[in-house]
Amino acid sequence: MRTILVCNHKGGVGKTSVALHLAAFLAGEGERVLAVDTDPQGSLTQWHARSRAEEWEVPDVWMLRGTELLLRLPALAKKNRLDTLIVDTPPAFSPAVVALVEKADRVLVPVTPGGFELDALQTTLSMSGREKMWFIVNRADSGLVCREVRRHLDELGPVSVVRNYSVFREASLAGGTVLALDPGSNAARDVRALAKEALS
Repeated sequence: MRTILVCNHKGGVGKTSVALHLAAFLAGEGERVLAVDTDPQGSLTQWHARSRAEEWEVPDVWMLRGTELLLRLPALAKKNRLDTLIVDTPPAFSPAVVALVEKADRVLVPVTPGGFELDALQTTLSMSGREKMWFIVNRADSGLVCREVRRHLDELGPVSVVRNYSVFREASLAGGTVLALDPGSNAARDVRALAKEALS
């Protein structure tokens, strides 16, 4: 079982959207996937409930505190029932998040364009496991600020780009994913490209 952590100590950068779309993509490729919501806000869990109510086919989601997940990780790996575990983390620095970074095979770090976002990134970068980090310019546009953020991230490690499309917001409200709502869209192509780049 591989463990993919979606992590940034700043809120509002799109961690939940990245987590749910990658989980859905991998499930669509035939993988056995579990997504775990460790954020007390529960956005991933609420999206899952809306998706199931609207009868979208989506991967299972558990809501656990980070400390609970750490205790369950050995059993999850030992049972060999999962190919991939995707973990959505809270926008906060905590011992549990640090420990999860150490356990993860890959740490995905979404960053939205802006100076405050780069400032806040420093606490995420201060953790061990920097070699596992894959950066995502999330909600990207064609502006100068976005290009500068991309330049900065390129200096830190590998980078993927997910552009800013309204269908992502539609999925957050209506349930499902852009892969199901509009599979031929540029948004869906960005998700597929991110999965192939960051999870290969």
